[in-house]
Amino acid sequence: MMSVMRQIYDKIEVDQVQYYLISFDPEIDTKERLKAYVTGFNPEFIGITGDQPK
Repeated sequence: MMSVMRQIYDKIEVDQVQYYLISFDPEIDTKERLKAYVTGFNPEFIGITGDQPK
């Protein structure tokens, strides 16, 4: 799926789309880990995670 997103991203103008990668597992995908993954893949992408419900 990520390779398809990259192909689409490469074919369109950057100002026409914003990618968000959303994690539903905040225990594994900490803010720091998600940021490292997202910026390593493409610094224009935004990673979103949150806290586990109490």
